[in-house]
Amino acid sequence: MSALPFPTKQGYSPAPPPYTEKQPTSLSSPAERMIVQDMQEQPNDYLPLAIFVTICCCLPVGIVGLMKSGEVQSRYNDGDIDGSLESSKSAKGWSIAGLISGIVMWVLAAVFLVVYLVLIVDKANGDSQGGAGGAGGGGGGDGDVVQDESSSYY
Repeated sequence: MSALPFPTKQGYSPAPPPYTEKQPTSLSSPAERMIVQDMQEQPNDYLPLAIFVTICCCLPVGIVGLMKSGEVQSRYNDGDIDGSLESSKSAKGWSIAGLISGIVMWVLAAVFLVVYLVLIVDKANGDSQGGAGGAGGGGGGDGDVVQDESSSYY
């Protein structure tokens, strides 16, 4: 009889030996192994500044700042520390540029508004102080405008 627990059919090889797990051999013990990782902190992404610039100051420049801010974390997670630092500097630059341009635009808008209102108020005061003979005063009898009664329309 055969030593196998089941009979083998003619033409087939016997079953392979059972699997035994071998322990890996190591040159050093686990206490001697040390993993050194140079982990640097994630650079600042300036996300709050980019959001503020997008909402309050300058939409196009703020959107670029938001995109660069998003690149900081994605590059850092990919292990690209230098690229993350570059994106951080770029996000800061775009956000500050948007903040400055937004402040300049708000100041210019306020100046134009004040000048416009001063001109309108000055013109309105000039018209009301011009007397009855001025344009639109309607004083009658001054001889400014002579209207022929035959040319009036009904």
